[in-house]
Amino acid sequence: MGKRNLDIALMILRNDRLSDYRSQLQFALSHGYRLGSLSDFLTFKSKEPYVILRHDVDVRDLGVKQMLDVEKKLGIASSWYFRWSTAKIDTIRDIKNAGGEVGLHYETLADVCLRYGIQNREQITPDLIEETRKELIEEIIQFRQKYQVSCRTIASHGHPINRKIRMANNEIIDQKLCESAGINLEAYDQALLKKIDRYISDTTPVLNFGWAYGMSLVEAINSGYQLIYFLSHPNHWFFRAREKALLMMKWIKRGVRIEDKKFRATFR
Repeated sequence: MGKRNLDIALMILRNDRLSDYRSQLQFALSHGYRLGSLSDFLTFKSKEPYVILRHDVDVRDLGVKQMLDVEKKLGIASSWYFRWSTAKIDTIRDIKNAGGEVGLHYETLADVCLRYGIQNREQITPDLIEETRKELIEEIIQFRQKYQVSCRTIASHGHPINRKIRMANNEIIDQKLCESAGINLEAYDQALLKKIDRYISDTTPVLNFGWAYGMSLVEAINSGYQLIYFLSHPNHWFFRAREKALLMMKWIKRGVRIEDKKFRATFR
């Protein structure tokens, strides 16, 4: 089975994946990397190596406080994106007080498709796209007002309907929308992705040892990548009793499953 596989089981039982998160960030800092948010990177002029730190809060705010505490102790401020269903005023206030960036993890196209019963991409008309853009602009305005954040960057969230219609939520983004909504950057902006040397993302610990594309931050740094984009999801780093039990059941059934994925910044 291998020591690494057993280490995952122990990590789940002890609920201490946050120790690894802390170690990953400390390793980057010790190797001269600056770690910061998407907005911070936009104004970054130095040639020193950089890690863009982004968190998508997909399920709930479980793990947000714990990851935020790690970053605060290391003097790091990152980007956090919340869906309407996961955003909480107190949590967002804590992130703001720590110097972090908060934005909307939007899924507007998926919402519109569900509303109208859209089943495939061919049903999406220019009028529907325009309606979706206007709705997203209004969402951004409401998000700013409700949570008292600048929300100058946003990040697309994926829904099963996006995979069904083969169209991501971020495909509605254009320059006019960004200007109208006061948005400086969408997290999957192609110009940004072309600049980075390596994109890495977490996943459940029983898949690829917790790294979606088979490479951790430490491994990316050791491979010599200078500009790294690190996406994480707090629910993959801190577990309640139920999550621990489910993960252990999966581990007992099959151990850590290895899946070779190509990088596709589309629906995450």
